[in-house]
Amino acid sequence: MKIRFLNTIRGSFILRIFLILCIPLAMPLTLSAQILNDSIHKHHKGMPLPFSIQESPKLVEAPVDSCLEDDVIVLTDSLVVIESNLTDSLLHYAARYLGIRYRYGGTSTSGFDCSGFTRHVFKQFGIELSRSSFDQGQQGVSINKELARPGDLIFFKGRNTKHNRIGHVGIVTENNNGTLTFIHASRSKGISFQTTENAYYRSRYIGIRRVVEFCDPTLSMAE
Repeated sequence: MKIRFLNTIRGSFILRIFLILCIPLAMPLTLSAQILNDSIHKHHKGMPLPFSIQESPKLVEAPVDSCLEDDVIVLTDSLVVIESNLTDSLLHYAARYLGIRYRYGGTSTSGFDCSGFTRHVFKQFGIELSRSSFDQGQQGVSINKELARPGDLIFFKGRNTKHNRIGHVGIVTENNNGTLTFIHASRSKGISFQTTENAYYRSRYIGIRRVVEFCDPTLSMAE
């Protein structure tokens, strides 16, 4: 009886500590679907959301026998490997900032420029991007447009179209048969969605770079 009583107290204490420590940490990752939908409808009327809005998935450790080593993130020479279920987490995190204004040189919620925004988003997942869009365009590996997928970086010329030089960057959120939707910091609209069907961006398109490789741990476990 005494041992059972002590185990009950110990279990209650551990549960209390878990609730105190873990709930505040989980809150920033759980974005209300209603709030996010309201923000999207307010700033992007008529444009379908390129990924499903549910409660943001939680960050979880990879299974022991998965394609990852020991943890969620693995560094390689040219890519960062993370679990595929973190793709939605990254996109949901980016979508939190819909409507935030554009600010040249901006790297915070008071205003972002294009590379400041992509760098900020990826940094939350332990992935370091360079500060400028041009330098980000040298990271990772080049990917054909048809093979682009959510989480890839998409690059465009800047306002000076005479030179084939990177001047703008966004994050791919959907590939619909070669038509890409991306989230970026636009000078006119701030953080917003856009597609490569838009004539302005279609004429300035340069390429895709993959800095994150998403692996599916369930596949490696089944092998």
